[in-house]
Amino acid sequence: MSPDASTSEVMPSSEVMPSSEVVPSSEVDPSSEVVPSSEVVPSSEVVPSTSDVVPTTSAYHPVTTTQKPTSAPMPKVEYKVKGDNNMVCIDMKGSIAFVVTYTTANSTAVTKFDMQKDGKASGACANATDGGDAMIEVSFKSFNFTWRFNVDSKDAWSTTSMELNIDTTLNKYFHNANETMIMAKSAKGSNVDSIKAGAGKSYSCQRDLDLKLDNDVQIKFSNIQIQPFDLKKGKFSEADMCDAKTTSNKTNSIVPIAVGCALAGLIIIVLIAYLIGRRRAPRGYQNV
Repeated sequence: MSPDASTSEVMPSSEVMPSSEVVPSSEVDPSSEVVPSSEVVPSSEVVPSTSDVVPTTSAYHPVTTTQKPTSAPMPKVEYKVKGDNNMVCIDMKGSIAFVVTYTTANSTAVTKFDMQKDGKASGACANATDGGDAMIEVSFKSFNFTWRFNVDSKDAWSTTSMELNIDTTLNKYFHNANETMIMAKSAKGSNVDSIKAGAGKSYSCQRDLDLKLDNDVQIKFSNIQIQPFDLKKGKFSEADMCDAKTTSNKTNSIVPIAVGCALAGLIIIVLIAYLIGRRRAPRGYQNV
């Protein structure tokens, strides 16, 4: 065999070129297929979870608004009326609030507002011995409150009337009210006459009082003291207390009721015992 023949047989080694077929390894290149890992972007779908949280914050706001009624206590005020001698003839102090029902275009609303310290007091003095009428009026920009008194025949004074006039156009508490003016006063049979005291005394009540006027208006008093006659050197005299009157009235009514119930029960027991004993007793003579 010639050397040329052996070298020509070696040529098939050029067929090793199929190594160029390794190029398909580019198809195998998983690195390019890793690109679909970008499909992990659906993690952006987590974003809706943040948007879903938003409604929970907006839904929480009504809770804060419902807690708003925890308002501050009623302010304590004091208003006085002076006579010709510049001496105080009427003195009123305590906390006063007004609850008013009014109408709007679509419904009925209820509002409450307090008497503040920036009002202006005026009125009329009277002498208790002359049996005159006394009056105090407290005026504000949007409303005024009038309280009248007189002396009765039992040497005591009492409340004769109360009146409240409201200009809703100037009052921030009356939103969209139909009426521009609301006027309410105590009618006959109203409980305003419960505020009274003996001659030369003031009226004082440490508990809350609710008095009704007409037109769905209610007046709330707290720690109130009032004296329209016979102030001593412009100061309150001895007070008739509403609490003492209430307690005594309850005691006076409970004791008779309890005694009556006990006596009625005793009578029923005796009557039942008598009937049972009589029924068991033998009648007539027995034969021997």
